[in-house]
Amino acid sequence: VLHSYETSTSSTKLILVGTVSFTVSRMVKVSGPIKDLPPEIKNNKFIITDNVDDNLCWYRFLAACLDDHLVNPKYHCYTKHRTQAARKLLCGEHNIVYSTKPSQAAINFLNNYPGTSIEAMKASAEKHHLNVDIYEYNAELKVYNLQDQWKYNRDNSFRKSALLFTQNRIIHIMYIKDAEKLTNIHICPKCGSYAHYGHH
Repeated sequence: VLHSYETSTSSTKLILVGTVSFTVSRMVKVSGPIKDLPPEIKNNKFIITDNVDDNLCWYRFLAACLDDHLVNPKYHCYTKHRTQAARKLLCGEHNIVYSTKPSQAAINFLNNYPGTSIEAMKASAEKHHLNVDIYEYNAELKVYNLQDQWKYNRDNSFRKSALLFTQNRIIHIMYIKDAEKLTNIHICPKCGSYAHYGHH
């Protein structure tokens, strides 16, 4: 920024140079619980909400993707089982041993885990070679829309479905047991990309 000054007693022009700097920060959204999930989500039989206040919803979703037993009713697996698997996955990624009797280091780490960003979720999905169809819920229209597809596996038949619900800077990610029945959106099993609404 340039400022110039002249005085009546001198023919010399003074030029002052100043600098202005700006710091731009981006609020990163991270995984966590949602205080008031819509009842149409909480009570839907095709969605596993697991709305627990520990910021581990991505890892519960990941655990369910890697082990179908965790979402199969006949195995009587519930939130607590997915939570145990999620804790083990997260600690393992940070070289912390997690067991039935976790160390103090593991407990401290889990108690202070800040949540997972979308970028970290994508990196985790890529690490585990997952294809994930991302859906969002339009509360006004009461419909589910396909928002994104993360493709990290050449086998297009190996696809999992997730529902993302955002509130302020919190993202809650939930496992969808049957995306077609929930959303009425059909995705081509061969290419994994072509999608259409309806039953035809």
